Amino acid sequence: MIFLRSILGILIVLACLVHAAGAAESVYKGKQVVILVSADAGTSYDLYPRIAARHISKYIPGNPRIVVKNMPGASGMVAANWLYNIAKRDGLTLGAIHRTLPLTQALGVPQARFDPARFNWIGTPVQETASCFVRADSAYENAEDLVTAAKPVKMAATQPRSDIYIVPLMLNSVMGTNMKVTSGYRGIMATALAVDKGEVDGICGWGYASLRALKKDWFAKKAIRILVQIGREKHPALQDVPLASDLAKADKKAVLEVYNKQLSVGRPWVMPPGVAPERVETLRQAFVKVMKDPDFLKDAKKARIQINPLPGKELQALVEKMVDIPAENKGALKKIFNY
Repeated sequence: MIFLRSILGILIVLACLVHAAGAAESVYKGKQVVILVSADAGTSYDLYPRIAARHISKYIPGNPRIVVKNMPGASGMVAANWLYNIAKRDGLTLGAIHRTLPLTQALGVPQARFDPARFNWIGTPVQETASCFVRADSAYENAEDLVTAAKPVKMAATQPRSDIYIVPLMLNSVMGTNMKVTSGYRGIMATALAVDKGEVDGICGWGYASLRALKKDWFAKKAIRILVQIGREKHPALQDVPLASDLAKADKKAVLEVYNKQLSVGRPWVMPPGVAPERVETLRQAFVKVMKDPDFLKDAKKARIQINPLPGKELQALVEKMVDIPAENKGALKKIFNY
């Protein structure tokens, strides 16, 4: 009798799984799934979903058509607001958004009309590490040299609130470095050109994965020297480079840890709030599977983008923890992030 009950239980579970798979297939079969990118085409935020879009359909029941569209503006805020407030909650729309957006809202930027914790976080293909580097022919040999520099170390940046604008100012606060931001360059490649020309000493806050992809020539020529890395853990390729969190002043570590979490958010995918949980789970599972897909990984390697994924549930928990900022740290973070 016990044996028969066990068999019956297994059959019921299998029947439920078959029913769930059939229900998911009916949602997606013959449909189009849109991945909305919060940045311009050709950027690293755009590259990750475009490569994944070639392969993810086979892991979604019904094998829907995948289309990538761009909605840039306001450092990703235009797309995030649209996803949160306007997009249909039918499981057919995803967003590949800026990692900076949760903290933007948590620190009270009024244009951020969304609650990060209510987004359904699907996963991120990469947990990032930022790099702080100088020209190899500069006088700065190590992280301590950035602290003891007699005159400010000039670091190129784009607009305020970009990573390469924020990070050097943050390290000045938490490590006591002596860096000066030279901003106004139009795009990351313009800052790279400034380094090549010797207009600045280096760049601080450029994501290491993006740096390797976009400036492989610097590594081939040994044209730069990475002095500090920023992130929750050391990048596997930078084991000899110290983490900023290991060098930060004791009373400043909490502020830096918030930024480290933001880096781990990487290049995140979300779904709007209110999507049926089973549809969220379907896309989360598809995301996990495509991140292991040999063809996807081959394409990612060819594009020289790093794959270091974090699944949806873990990403959701990370974001919720990141935006739960103690009141005593908000003032310092607002000052650093210019909010």
